[in-house]
Amino acid sequence: MAEPHKRTAFSHLPAGLYAVMAGFAALFVIGAWSFADAGYADLTLVAVTMLFIVALVLPLTLFLGAGRQNTTREPTSLKEWVSGDFEELQDNVKSRNAMVEILLPLGAVSIGIVLIAIVMHLVPHATA
Repeated sequence: MAEPHKRTAFSHLPAGLYAVMAGFAALFVIGAWSFADAGYADLTLVAVTMLFIVALVLPLTLFLGAGRQNTTREPTSLKEWVSGDFEELQDNVKSRNAMVEILLPLGAVSIGIVLIAIVMHLVPHATA
């Protein structure tokens, strides 16, 4: 009986996946700012923007800092990473499935808020 082909297992995410997550976060902030109106909404939107800036800058700083210190791990391309397995705490899963599980919540919320903003700008406001 032939032995099944073993795929490479990765314990880290590629830089391309972080870039996609940062893009979705920026899309979310743009979508949130499209709801800006007169009043106190601007203060709330500034707080949301600062939260996302901190949420993006901290992992980016750690990623860039670890890249200089870790010379044993070669950079992995997104294409190579997707064809392998991703090591989770309990088991290995296909990297493609892990990527969907990582990106789906952030992507759905980001695209959803932009679509809601587009609809809100296209539909005239009722003044009842």
